Amino acid sequence: MTHTHLGHGAPRYHLADEAEHVHLVCAECGRITEVPPEAVDPLVSALERNHGFQIDVGHLTVFGRCESCRAGAPAGGPGPTA
Repeated sequence: MTHTHLGHGAPRYHLADEAEHVHLVCAECGRITEVPPEAVDPLVSALERNHGFQIDVGHLTVFGRCESCRAGAPAGGPGPTA
């Protein structure tokens, strides 16, 4: 098992074979979306190329606003989506 922290709450645990993904966390509704590591390849490449920084994608969490919140639509509440 592996874990990650998605803000100030309790850690979130995953089976080891599900560990390689990126969390997108909506700061408005709390929705957590998991995307494949390839979704952030341009960011990973730019940070390594421009700053020599190698990202551990298995522990990457990105905070922002989900599509529903940006559109002003009611969200279904916090919960994982894939």
